[in-house]
Amino acid sequence: MSTPTTTAELQAEIARLTKINSELKAQEAAEFRLAVSEKGAISVYGMGRFPVTLYKEQWAKVLSHASEIIQFGDKNSAELESNQVKAKVAAQLEKAQAKKAK
Repeated sequence: MSTPTTTAELQAEIARLTKINSELKAQEAAEFRLAVSEKGAISVYGMGRFPVTLYKEQWAKVLSHASEIIQFGDKNSAELESNQVKAKVAAQLEKAQAKKAK
């Protein structure tokens, strides 16, 4: 691919890369997958920006307390943050900033 030189070419390239970046982020966020880390731990991807990585024994301990964690989350739901709410707010902010930029 040749190097963009005009303003229109640069804007087109930025738009193309922005689209690719958005698609990759959406794919990463939606994809729940497991992997073995370099240090031999279990990494869970698709829950946030970074993987959640624990060793096998740590996962066993967390999972043995799953019902307690669920009950705690239900009991304290009013105080807990939600990624869905954050995503909606971020989208609204982006729209507002885009309108200001125009």
